[in-house]
Amino acid sequence: MKNRIFAIALMFCLMAGAMAVAQEQRQKAQAGKKEPLTTEQMARRRAEHMGKELKLDAKQIEAVYEVKLNTMKREQAQQAEKKKIKQDETAQMKQILTEEQYKQWNELRRPARPMESRRPRTVEGLEKGPKAAPKK
Repeated sequence: MKNRIFAIALMFCLMAGAMAVAQEQRQKAQAGKKEPLTTEQMARRRAEHMGKELKLDAKQIEAVYEVKLNTMKREQAQQAEKKKIKQDETAQMKQILTEEQYKQWNELRRPARPMESRRPRTVEGLEKGPKAAPKK
């Protein structure tokens, strides 16, 4: 009798665990399918987050939203302009250089490693500020 109860309880626990894992996998799959936020949505989220953190009133949140939105739009315009400049440079270099030189130039332009690996992950071991000269 005890063995049957134990077996039923064990089966119930295994089924509950399997269901939880399946639900978690479904949620992760759905999370990956989300559409990217618009500039306005990102600015609104950031303003609301600041409102919660800094205990802002509705007027302040709206003002922060406007500032964030303006800043984000300006940054996007700068990124688009920078991309256009790079495309123009590439087109001009392609006209000037031979095919072999162009390939070499493209290789030289690529960084040796990603920017993330160039930055230290932690601040441990980093000195704060320039070294001071030893006092005499």
